[in-house]
Amino acid sequence: MPPSRLALLIALLAAAPVGAQQSPGTAPPAPRKAAGNPATDTGYYRVHWVKSIDQSGFSQPVENARLLMPTDWNYQSKVQWGPPTHCIDNLVKVTGRATGHDGISGFEVFPTYGWTWTDDAAARAQTAKMYANAGPATRPCETIPIVGAVDYIKQAILPRYRPGAHIISTEPLPKFARSVEEQLHTTYDGLIQQHMFSYVKADAGRVKIAYETNGQPTEEWIMATISVAAKPAFVFNQAQRGQNLQSYIVTANRVYGFRAPAGKLESRELLFETILTSIHPNQGWVNAKQQVLQSIASNQQMGDQQRNAIMLKAQQDVHAIQNATIQHQSVVQSQEFDDFAHVQRGLEYYNDPNTHEQLELSAGYEHSWVNANGEYILNTNPLFDPRQVLDGTWTELKPEHH
Repeated sequence: MPPSRLALLIALLAAAPVGAQQSPGTAPPAPRKAAGNPATDTGYYRVHWVKSIDQSGFSQPVENARLLMPTDWNYQSKVQWGPPTHCIDNLVKVTGRATGHDGISGFEVFPTYGWTWTDDAAARAQTAKMYANAGPATRPCETIPIVGAVDYIKQAILPRYRPGAHIISTEPLPKFARSVEEQLHTTYDGLIQQHMFSYVKADAGRVKIAYETNGQPTEEWIMATISVAAKPAFVFNQAQRGQNLQSYIVTANRVYGFRAPAGKLESRELLFETILTSIHPNQGWVNAKQQVLQSIASNQQMGDQQRNAIMLKAQQDVHAIQNATIQHQSVVQSQEFDDFAHVQRGLEYYNDPNTHEQLELSAGYEHSWVNANGEYILNTNPLFDPRQVLDGTWTELKPEHH
């Protein structure tokens, strides 16, 4: 990627400030007995649900997702709408960051980013000119060469969020990429059959890095996926007619980081898988967001008054969003994270006796437990019984067979 393009991409990936969110109905954790600290290598983790809240997109705060997190980790999240742009994919940015009591361990949600590319050099030049001359509110998606997931992390994420980090290794995630591609086919196959799009493809990978946090050696895996949808390009140059040139819609998403003190990262891989498989979007919020974006996309020339009217309509529907049931991930999305969770372990399904909701956990745990406060014990030690060492009433979760 040319340095000038890279610089523009990094500049546009502005870090969103984050605000603290509390898990529903859960008070800040009291000091635990020594055996109850989930951040130490005791063979188990004590986790609870935390919420990601959209504070600004609608007339009042709305939950957009929830995920499981160790009880002694502080989780902060942000849903940022805007600034106004004609690149609809970049209008809403969701970020989050969790940090353990040791100040090192943690999990991070990085913002997605969308851009375009075309095989037609004349079209690229025209789009670049439009991008350079347009104001922020009318600026199209940036035109940048397509890169794979590992290169995207190296070129866009590390310089912006982990400057100075040392790359230890890289790893492709082909099974994860295939699952993402299956989801793309679900979305685009009808359009491909109508010859509006040509094909879709996906790439996934992760990069292991090392750096220092407050003088302490830290290691982190950062993963990402790149989704590409190709469609026949409008050819500006007559001489290139009939050459089957394509234009591309490209999205970098599912960008997550998981960090730990140096030497501890691999031993905590199971916790990383657990956090990933637990991510549950609020389907009501997802639908409302898509309605807003589609309305804006279909009226690209609208003025501020029209945009405000669309937002107002969405705000009036906020109660419907809040009343929507928190849905489990779609079958495809669950399969994506199942593949990332090293497939050989897969997922285990449980029924929470308190809420009667299904709980999906990585199958690497020997025994799991729940208490009345909505906290879970995820245990890899078959001899551990939380009723013997922890306060409160704990009930063992029984796996359901699927």
